[in-house]
Parts: sequence; C-alpha cells; structure tokens
Amino acid sequence: MKLAVFPVSVSDNPRATTLTRAWIERACASVKRYIEEQSGGRKSPDFKVFDWLALSMTRQQWMALGGNVSDTVNQEVISVLQADLSGYDRFIYIIDDGVSTSGVSENNEIRIGALDFDPALLAHELTHVYGAGDTFLDAPDGPKIYDALFCIMGREGSKHSFRDMSLVSPHDGADIGHADCGPGMCVPTLLATGWLDLAKHGVEVTGFTTGLTGSTARIRALDGAPREDGGLPVCCFVDDGDRYLVEYRSPKSRWDGGLPASANGWLVVNRTPLDGPLTTLEVASFAVMPGKTVSFGGPDNMYPFGAGPLRLSVMACDVTNGTVDVRFARQLGKAPQYTQPFEGFIPDDGCLLWTPTSGWRSFPARSDLALVLEKVVELDQIRDLARVSGRRYAMNLAGASERQHVALQEAVAQIDNNMQTPKGKLMAQTGRLRQLLHPNNSMLDRRALTEELENLQSIVQQVQ
Repeated sequence: MKLAVFPVSVSDNPRATTLTRAWIERACASVKRYIEEQSGGRKSPDFKVFDWLALSMTRQQWMALGGNVSDTVNQEVISVLQADLSGYDRFIYIIDDGVSTSGVSENNEIRIGALDFDPALLAHELTHVYGAGDTFLDAPDGPKIYDALFCIMGREGSKHSFRDMSLVSPHDGADIGHADCGPGMCVPTLLATGWLDLAKHGVEVTGFTTGLTGSTARIRALDGAPREDGGLPVCCFVDDGDRYLVEYRSPKSRWDGGLPASANGWLVVNRTPLDGPLTTLEVASFAVMPGKTVSFGGPDNMYPFGAGPLRLSVMACDVTNGTVDVRFARQLGKAPQYTQPFEGFIPDDGCLLWTPTSGWRSFPARSDLALVLEKVVELDQIRDLARVSGRRYAMNLAGASERQHVALQEAVAQIDNNMQTPKGKLMAQTGRLRQLLHPNNSMLDRRALTEELENLQSIVQQVQ
C-alpha cells in the first residue's frame, strides 16, 4: 500500500508544533515496522512524507471539507510542491492548525491532528484501513468504545502503549508526548484484518459444559499474526452463545512493552458475536498466576440453582518459552437448599449469604466479610482444579493453595483488627440494627431493638 503523507497548516492559525519532516519520516518508519510485524510479514506499507505545506485556506474552510479533503488539498499540493500523486492508494494529512487533535479514517484519507500525532495513533488509523474496527470494554453500564486496553484499536492515552524514547527529539519538535507506540493487536483485530486464521492459529476448547471436568489448552504469547502455520496456537476459544477468545500477552514483545508490571504476563479475554459482524468486546484481563480463576459470560451469576458462568483458570505458565496452560470449566447448578419455592432475591444494596442455620442473610458489599468470602471462593476454585487435574499441575496448584490460605488468614485477621476500633464497633452495631429492621423481619422484637439502640448510643459516646 502506497501512502502519501502531507504535513499541512492553515492560513489564519499559527502552527502549534515544530515537528519536522525528518521526524515524521521516523514515526512512519516505526509504524511500517509495526504493521509488518503484526501482520506476520503479510503487509508492508510504503510511506512517502512530503514537505510541510502552508495551505491557502483558513481553518474554517478546512473543516468545511469534512471527509473529502483530498479533492481540494491535493490540487494545492500538486501546484505548490510540484508533486506527482499518481499511484498512491491513500492520503494522510497531519493538520497543524493549533486546535485539531486525535484522528479519523474515511474515504481514501486519514486526518490526524499534529498535537496528538504519534506512531500509536497513526497505527490505529491505518489498522482501520486494513479492515479492523474500534475496540470496546465491557463495563457495568454497557460497552465502552475505545476503552479496551490491550489493543492498538483502543483509546489514545489509556491503552497500554509504551514510550519509544528513541523518537524523543526536541530539535525536531518531538517531545515525549509524541513517542507513544503499541500495544500489539488483539486476536479479534487480527481476525478482522485477515492476518490471523483461527483454523490455523487457534484452538477450540470443548467439553466445558459437562461440569468441572472442563478442558485444558496450551497457548503461546501473542505477538501479531504468526508468520508461518503450525506450532502452538496463539489463542484458544469457546463458543457459548458468543465466542470467547483468550490470548496471552507478554511484555517481552516489543509492542507490548507498556503492559502493567506482571512477572508472568497477562491473559485477555475478548468476546465477539457468532452471528453478526466481528466486533471486539474486552470482558476480562488479569495478571497470569497459576491457580488464578476468573468467571465471565453465561447464565446469571445471581441465580444459584442453574449452571454457573464460564470459568477460566491458569494451570501453568512458562515465561521463558512464552506459554500458558489454561482451563475452561462451568460448574453445574446446585439443588435447592430449602423446601419452599424460590421466588427470587429481594433487591438489596449489599451481598446475600445462605447458611443452613440462618438461611439468607444480607451484609454490605464493602464489608470485611465480603473480602473474606471472596478469598473462600478463590480457595474453593483452586480445590476444584486440584480435584480434576492430573499430577502435571499438582505443584503449581499446591503453591496457589498455600498463597490463598495466607490471603484468607490475612482477611480474617483484618476483621478482628477492625472490630477492635471504635469505627469497627460502630459498624458492627449498625449492622445488627439493620438486620433487625430488615423488610424480611415480619415480627419486630421491640425489646431487642431497644437493647441494640442503647448499645449503639453507648458506642457513639465512646467514639465522641
């Protein structure tokens, strides 16, 4: 693909940067290498950077051109720069009007504000040209466009880019804000470009719907599309209503040098529809640690008598060779634990816990007990893994169990420490009152309420 790059300014606004043509050529060379490596050698963009051109039009006239800049601006480029623009596939405009930021790709052109111009932004816009869309992050209030962190198609300034210090050049007008590069492309983005083929580079995980037996797969670190077929897969996936794609990201990759610190790298899970256009929704990401389990997708997590959500567990990792073993599983539903019909939960601000002696009890979501229960669940998940895994993973899971026991003991100790403080005593007493006044309590014990109120008053006086 031949790309003409035009750094331009307008007639009524002064330039806000002093970026030089030479530095822009270096930035484009970085993006050329990025595309070559992410595509596995399948693509190699050819950039031609022209001299800076002060356009005869105002900023308002520039903005009025909308997504059809090339028809007007290219005529001025040909006239002033005596340039031959035949044979170019696309035109890139770096507009320095003191105002414009970010970038956009449409028609046969890419427009990027000089204030934000860096290799990460140019690579993002160019990846659109190769067929990929923007990424989304799964959030409690719905998908958030650009907010996925582990792909070049995320938001500038928040995705896990790194600063290429070799591009910092004050005499070329390039400060550290112009040095962002990466991260690498996620699996759905590579699929959208056509550079990755799941049949050749991925592995489907089956058998996870039959309970905790699950299935285990080994994948290697993703560093763009593989140059050759064969070898270990770079992703694994399950089809469960949607398709869930798991990839292993390592900071050893040049383009993933900006990932958060993690000795073993990161696992990232993206979801795409099975029966619609390919989109990227990041649903989970976590630092790799043997024994670590996350849950996502599938049935409602709050309904305890149906099958549980999908579980993804780390069984082993080999940082030296860049591999990780993962297991998918789904816990079967539990039988009802009491005789009366289950009519659903009463809406509550906190958490609900069921015990044989007390039935359902509620407690604040931010209480110390919630942290303890999280540690119990994580320990229980490790136990489940140890029960169904062979001797191959025994040592890894034994270490994970030991770490989790320590974490549980620390969480329990924290409750005891907090209970001894005035604030802890006050919160505990408030909790007892809240339980007495809960809507589920059809018979209010006024004597008990009076005693608890007196206890509360005594604690308040101590705090004061």
